[in-house]
Amino acid sequence: MFIVLLENINNTILSEVDTFTKHYPRSSIKCITKYTTLEELHSLAHKPLLSIGWLIICQDTDLKNSYMKFLEGLDQSNLVLFRITSEQKCNSLLSALKADKVPYKVINNYKLKEEKVIHYVYQNLNITKSDAKYLCTRSGYYLPEVVKNVQTLKVLPKITKPVIRKYTEDRRSIAVYELVNYLIGIDGKTTYEDCMKLVYYYRYGFEHLLKTTLAQVTLYIKVYKLILDGELTLANYKIKKKDVADKEISSLHDFRLYKIIESFDKISYDYLILLQLKLKQISPKFYLGIFDFVTLLKLNARTRTTAKMPAKISAKVKSDLKNSERKLEEFNRKRYTLTQEDCQGAFEYFKEQIKLEQGGN
Repeated sequence: MFIVLLENINNTILSEVDTFTKHYPRSSIKCITKYTTLEELHSLAHKPLLSIGWLIICQDTDLKNSYMKFLEGLDQSNLVLFRITSEQKCNSLLSALKADKVPYKVINNYKLKEEKVIHYVYQNLNITKSDAKYLCTRSGYYLPEVVKNVQTLKVLPKITKPVIRKYTEDRRSIAVYELVNYLIGIDGKTTYEDCMKLVYYYRYGFEHLLKTTLAQVTLYIKVYKLILDGELTLANYKIKKKDVADKEISSLHDFRLYKIIESFDKISYDYLILLQLKLKQISPKFYLGIFDFVTLLKLNARTRTTAKMPAKISAKVKSDLKNSERKLEEFNRKRYTLTQEDCQGAFEYFKEQIKLEQGGN
């Protein structure tokens, strides 16, 4: 039997792998990696001594076709468990299994349930469930941080909330939708520092952060398009949303849809198109895309503050800055649909003006 287990790479203590290994003696468990030879693999054709079959664990590795064919040909008494740490790799594996018509089961344990993390803290520390939840919330439910804090507090004789506050770092951060609202320009309490904290929190899951941000911006564009077409208004959205063909919009909570429609008169539709284009150009790989992502946040932060001009700045630079501010304001208020080339040009102009301002300062 084939089981595909999707888990976060940071999930080292609450992995579903443990639920399988506890039913097998150690001598009946075989881990397959990219360094496993075909000769070692062939030893699995013989039954183990202490169980009816092998537990074969493939840890996030791309197996050669010959290896896959061998595993597919094994006796049904064996259990083949693939532990995958990304959706892309998971989809690739599932496609290969479907192509070979191999039956399989998928277990999605990528996003841990909060109750599971709280239970881990409660079991390992002599504290109340309320304090365990407080520690998890303070740790942002980020598993490596939770584990570190548990180990730190374990040595203390008595653990209370004041003790937790004293010996642990507060990793609570804004939600992704708040970062999206910040990028779009919707008024709120979110700051540039809050956004940077969230980016750091997602440093091992930047692809997910980028994908979610792009999806949220695209959702705004879809709703704005319906408003421009006269299909949605603040007066009819509760009734009309049921008739919208797009399931993402029709399934939106009423309050969420209301807030998006309400923002229509404050945010430029063209700016959303521009933002969408820029997000699509950013690489999902952290070490490549993070700089472009942070640049977007910095540009947004700069437009939210009115910078004071230094006394020594030249008259020409002052004039250029004023013209640039006026043109950017006009651009943000326009209601016609720009082409992709126009949007790209506008963004490049935006960056050049920021550079000019920095140079002038």
